[in-house]
Amino acid sequence: MKKTCAFGVEQAMHIFRVPGVSSANKAPRNRALSGRKKEYGLRLWLCVSILACGLLTGCASQVGGDWGAHTTLTPGWEQIKSSALSAAKSPHTWVPVVGAAVFAIGDLDEDTLEWATDHNPIFGNIDDAKDWSDDLAVVASVNWLATGVMTPSGESHYWENKARGLGLQALTLGVTRMVTNGMKSAVDRERPDRPDKNNSFPSLHTSAATAASALAARNIEHLDLTARQKKYWQVGSYALAGLTGWARIEANRHYPSDVLFGYALGHFLAAFINDAFIIPAAGDDLHITVDSAGSKGLTVGLNYYW
Repeated sequence: MKKTCAFGVEQAMHIFRVPGVSSANKAPRNRALSGRKKEYGLRLWLCVSILACGLLTGCASQVGGDWGAHTTLTPGWEQIKSSALSAAKSPHTWVPVVGAAVFAIGDLDEDTLEWATDHNPIFGNIDDAKDWSDDLAVVASVNWLATGVMTPSGESHYWENKARGLGLQALTLGVTRMVTNGMKSAVDRERPDRPDKNNSFPSLHTSAATAASALAARNIEHLDLTARQKKYWQVGSYALAGLTGWARIEANRHYPSDVLFGYALGHFLAAFINDAFIIPAAGDDLHITVDSAGSKGLTVGLNYYW
């Protein structure tokens, strides 16, 4: 159907000789569009594959735990305080904050941006970097959703627990966007690519991708995977956020300090809200089982879901 429509448009342009469209540049333009469609097709396939893996393997990972069952809007002051402190002390929060402060000194911000946009060492050119930043942010969100679907949420109230956990995590992503946009308006920093827009600091793409990656990393801890598998997946999740931020720099959309602070902000909000409002209390998650082992005595099992 698409081929038919495209053929009809081209025939119409040929018949009516639409200005600006010549036979000399039509073929290169079509080849470029075809290549771009293939790129987007591959990236869309990647997103769908990640989500499908979550949906198909979700049942296989339901070995125990009731993720989402203890989601609450009133966790108590002590839980809020400890979660905020833990999120702030994480290297994913304080290291990029320090990095943003370093880049803000002198001309390091501008010099690094100029080098990145001149060389484009990873994404090739500014336009491709911009496209990749959009796509990587989407993949980070799909990755979060897949891990949320895969988490074990019990048997008796599975859908209720799942809805509560995913709902509050989705709210976390919304809060991250709101806080980032609020800071953009308050700081009022000029964008490197558009001097007429003062919303450069911090980077929304980076904060959103990092929040999604931080939530995914926490969800992965609940899955029935080996320690190595969990670590690889978590590192890959955070790599999505890091690449999203670097793509914004190569695309000339943000300064390095915008990206670094956006990373820190996204991680802090996701870690804080998740640990304070979604992660169950230790008392509810510590399960001790004692089974008879016949003449050999008793078998004591200790399970802690965190």
